[in-house]
Amino acid sequence: MRSMTSEKDFRIEGDKLIRYLGDASNVKIPEGVRMIGEGAFKDDTTLISVTIPEGCEGIEEGAFQWCSALEIVHAPDLIMAVGLNAFAGTRFDQYYSENETSWNEDFCFLGKVLYKGRRSLREARIPEGTVRITADAFREHVLLRKISIPSTCIEIGWRAFESCTGLTEVTVPGNAKILGWHAFRGCSRLADRYLQDAKSWQMQKDIS
Repeated sequence: MRSMTSEKDFRIEGDKLIRYLGDASNVKIPEGVRMIGEGAFKDDTTLISVTIPEGCEGIEEGAFQWCSALEIVHAPDLIMAVGLNAFAGTRFDQYYSENETSWNEDFCFLGKVLYKGRRSLREARIPEGTVRITADAFREHVLLRKISIPSTCIEIGWRAFESCTGLTEVTVPGNAKILGWHAFRGCSRLADRYLQDAKSWQMQKDIS
């Protein structure tokens, strides 16, 4: 196992990273990559840290799934989309799911994408500039009472607020967006009137 990477370790088509072929523990993705493809690093158990280059805008579904040793992700501010299960089964995901007492902020962001919210929040005002809320970002956050979603948000991911049983009020932007499957399922105290603006949102198809 090597500590660093070389150019030949990457299979790149155009500006998309299709597959990482190396075995380094610390990976720096080459400049010019704008998209990290589906499953590009999947099942790489030697990967510990990854640096995503400036200019990269998206991470597709399962890109780092089951990279069990991955704990450090350096992401640029331009990230606009993070796919379903992109970091599932990693130490990075586990940390932001279970160790929130050591967080410096109430939210974990990857670029402009809200990845996780602090479980102890009772009222969450998501910052302007946020473009997406990932799948499961607030799932089963039972203490959450109110959430304010900014006008810049274009998508709420799958199960993002599922089983937030204490949730009573949601402020959503008025223009049409994308609402992930079961985004508010199990929010038993949430009155329909708080989701009026979401009625016209495009509903993502359940492919589970």
